[in-house]
Amino acid sequence: MESLAIEIFEVRASLYGLLAKCLFSEPSSEILKEVEEQLSSLREKIAIWDEPELRASFQNLLNALAQSNPENLAVDYAGLFLGGKEGSICPSESSYLEKIVYGQSTLKVIEFYAQHGFIKDETFHEPDDHIAVECAFMSVMGWSFVEMIRGGRMESSDYRNHLEPQLHFLTDHLMKWVPVLATYVRESSETDFYRTLAKFSQTLVEADCRLLRDVLRIVQNYP
Repeated sequence: MESLAIEIFEVRASLYGLLAKCLFSEPSSEILKEVEEQLSSLREKIAIWDEPELRASFQNLLNALAQSNPENLAVDYAGLFLGGKEGSICPSESSYLEKIVYGQSTLKVIEFYAQHGFIKDETFHEPDDHIAVECAFMSVMGWSFVEMIRGGRMESSDYRNHLEPQLHFLTDHLMKWVPVLATYVRESSETDFYRTLAKFSQTLVEADCRLLRDVLRIVQNYP
């Protein structure tokens, strides 16, 4: 199981990191090139994850990225996430769940981060429950788990200690609002890139929940 797990978990950690990069700000030409190169490098690796919808969504995102340009994406990003479009709100958990910025959801996320030694990039001035920060957190947690696998043989308790918090963060936070965010972006975006990115974001968190539950069931008969 360990050889299979490390490949899948490398993919998921990379994908969360790419989402964070795409949603952090308006993408420059350099960022778009980096994202395209990293997505291309994952094209074959993602096939080991038995999630056909995720693979299809991944390919759609790659196709849309190839047809995109920074100027159009910058305008679309501003409209969707920076108040440039009527009805747009901050892409943060509390904004979507509580209709306010820096609400109780934000405080709960900050507490969760603190419990796991995660600190938001101080140069990023958006709320801690911003979609880019939550994805960055999942990427950091994912890579931490990968490094532990690489370090040697693991006990079932090691899987639980690392994967249960990630599953809890998914079910208690991302899964509660990413589908709503994705629907808004798909309905409001003016570019295929952000429409496909929204679909991919939702597909990833849903597939990841299934993956973590399956692995935990294997190691401990997780319910």
